[in-house]
Amino acid sequence: MKKIAIFIYGILLPAIVASFLIGYWFGYGKPVHVSASEFEEDYKIGHQSMNYSAYLGQVGDRAYVCFGYMSLIDENKWYEEIVYVKLSELDKPFRDSLPKKQP
Repeated sequence: MKKIAIFIYGILLPAIVASFLIGYWFGYGKPVHVSASEFEEDYKIGHQSMNYSAYLGQVGDRAYVCFGYMSLIDENKWYEEIVYVKLSELDKPFRDSLPKKQP
């Protein structure tokens, strides 16, 4: 269990954040604005067998989540999408529960 946590927080999460920043700087894979309910759903997925989500943090008045899912045709192919929501669109209890980290 400790090896999984090290992998997720030591390798996977920094790689996702780095890919987010590189993609953002070069304009590829721009984050997509979603509704508050979709953001909350993506945030709560966590790590499952065919999809995952990773909370990236807050920048300005926005919160970001990286949502990934496995191809139904090729189990070795994964797709990722970075979504965001304006913090003011979220319900106060959920908004207050989000970590305040920044990517």
